[in-house]
Amino acid sequence: MNFEEFCNSNKDTNNLSKDDKFEKYNQNLQRNIKNNENYIKNDENLQKNNNLNKNFDNQSQSNFDEELIKEKMQKYQNMNQQELLTELLMESKKQKQNGNLNDRKLEEIKNSMSQMLNEEQKNRLEELIKMLR
Repeated sequence: MNFEEFCNSNKDTNNLSKDDKFEKYNQNLQRNIKNNENYIKNDENLQKNNNLNKNFDNQSQSNFDEELIKEKMQKYQNMNQQELLTELLMESKKQKQNGNLNDRKLEEIKNSMSQMLNEEQKNRLEELIKMLR
């Protein structure tokens, strides 16, 4: 809205001087700019939240796929320790090639699992992590 339109649409400006009208017009513009800035910030925050929710949903879905877990349990339940180790090494090689497994990720895995293990299990986990690096 330009200055003339503002003055014509605003009955409060009828008795004001041109300078006062301009001052009111300026204040109105400033208010509109601030409202637009707030709108843009809110929209950016909403987009960030939507992206976080999508990432969380995707991660939750991939972490808790019951069918996949059942399938993996059936696959591994009858393997001996050597067969499991061979399978682990093959899978980790694939994950490294895909960029899904690196030293940082191995450290995260170790740290998250260590809390639930006794000393002997922690030592074995450490050995496994060293083999996978």
